[in-house]
Amino acid sequence: MINGHQDEAPKFIVKSTLMMTLLSGLTVAPFFFINLYHQNLPIAALAAVFACIQFFSAYQCYHAKYNTVIGFISSIPMMFIGSSLALFELGVTASYWPFLSVFGFYFTLQLRMARATNILYLIMIFPLGYFVLPFEVFVRFYPGLVGISLFLYICVNEIQNQHHTLTEMSITDSLTGLYNRTVLDLTLENAINLSKRENKSMTLLMIDIDNFKRINDTFGHLVGDEVLKCLSSLMKENFRKTDALFRLGGEEFLVLLRDSNRASSVMVAERLRETISNTEIIREQQVTISVGVSELTNHSQWKDWLSDCDQRLFKAKEAGKNKVVSSIQEVAV
Repeated sequence: MINGHQDEAPKFIVKSTLMMTLLSGLTVAPFFFINLYHQNLPIAALAAVFACIQFFSAYQCYHAKYNTVIGFISSIPMMFIGSSLALFELGVTASYWPFLSVFGFYFTLQLRMARATNILYLIMIFPLGYFVLPFEVFVRFYPGLVGISLFLYICVNEIQNQHHTLTEMSITDSLTGLYNRTVLDLTLENAINLSKRENKSMTLLMIDIDNFKRINDTFGHLVGDEVLKCLSSLMKENFRKTDALFRLGGEEFLVLLRDSNRASSVMVAERLRETISNTEIIREQQVTISVGVSELTNHSQWKDWLSDCDQRLFKAKEAGKNKVVSSIQEVAV
C-alpha cells in the first residue's frame, strides 16, 4: 500500500465500527443499572465491561486509530460471551442477540477475520441454542442465523470489492495503471519520515520521454498512448514491487526507490534507459528517455525534493537527452 498505515481497513469499516461500538455501548449501558438494581451482579459487571470497551473503541475510531486489536476486543470476546450468556440466561427472549453479534462481526472486523469468527460462532452457538431453546424455535432460529451470516458475507464482500475498485480508480492513472498525483504528497511525506526514523536511503527518479510531442504530431495520439503504456510496462518490469511508480502527467513519470542510494539508483536508471532505447516501441523510430536522479539528503519537504529531481531532469534534457543525471554539476552518461 502507498500510505503504509498500521492497518488497511476500508474507511467504511472504520466508520461502521465507530457507529456500532457507540450504539452498542449506549444500548448496553442501561443493562448495567437494571441488573445492578436487581442485584444480578455477573450480568451487571459484564454489561459494564462491554459498554466501556465499546466506548473506548468508538473513541479510537473517531480519531482514525482503528486497528485489528480494536476490532477484536470490540467484537469477538464480548459478543461471544455476551450473546451466549444472554441466550443461556433468558432463552427465547434473548434469541435476537446472536443476530446482532453476526452484524457486529461483519461491520467491525475485516472480512477474512469476520468470516472466520462467524464460522466459529455458528459452531459454538449450535449446541447452546439446541439445549436452551424449544425445538420448534431452534429449527427456525439456527437456519435464520446461518442465512443472515451468508447474506452479510456476500454483501460485505461486494462492498469491499467495490470499495477497492473505486479506491484504485481514484489513485491510479487510467491509461498506464500507475499511481497518479493524488497520493504523491502522502507517499513522499511517508518516505521522508521513514528515512528519518529508520535511516533508510530514499531516491527519486523523474523520467521524461524525449521528443514526445514530435511522436504525437508524427504518428498520432493513439500511437502516443501506446508509447506511454509500453513505457509503463517496461518500468513495472524493471522496478521492484516495493518501489512506487507515478505518472505525473503527459509524458512525465516519477519513481520512488525505497531503501536505495544514489549510486544504485543511477545503475537502475541507466538500465531502464538502455532497455527503452533498445526496444522497438515504434517501428523504425527510436524512443528514448531522460532521467533525473535525486537521493533524499537534507530535504525536509517533499516539494523541495521533487523540485531538486526536476532540476536534474532538466539538466539531462539540456545535455542532449537520452541521459541520466544525478548531479546538477555532472552528467552521468
